[in-house]
Amino acid sequence: MKNGSVNEIVECLRNGGVVLLPTDTVYGLAVSPNFDESIDRLFALKRRPRNVNLPIMVSSDDELEPLGFQISESARRLLRSPLIPGSLTLALGFSSDYRPAWLEGRDEAAVRSWRCHGLHRGAQRGGRSEVLAGYRLRVATVMRDYGMNEREEAPPDSRAALI
Repeated sequence: MKNGSVNEIVECLRNGGVVLLPTDTVYGLAVSPNFDESIDRLFALKRRPRNVNLPIMVSSDDELEPLGFQISESARRLLRSPLIPGSLTLALGFSSDYRPAWLEGRDEAAVRSWRCHGLHRGAQRGGRSEVLAGYRLRVATVMRDYGMNEREEAPPDSRAALI
């Protein structure tokens, strides 16, 4: 990512926009939690009800305590360990009743710490130039969305098979 791109992303987030960011494994949608409308847009784009919690991404464990998270010494060591080459997701509880409005009603949250170790970046570069050199990214629209119990959007022959 070029510095100009990073500046544009930061500006977009500061103005309440939604951005698409590459992570270590997938592209993810991100918003600033300071804009309730942005959070609503994020849930709409992901087609998720607002009560289905999303993970929180941070760049370091220093960003967790101001949000009210309880971080054990073991969790802190994991988050800071150079032996964990990629990003790490932990389920963390809160240390008190305090939490920002956008985290109200949650007893815990999945917190993903973004990693930027040299070894991790080297592995990504190697993967891009070798294993994933000819990959394609295809963005598609959801045609139908159904599960075993929610069958309204299932094809007619699929619904008939379960009767």
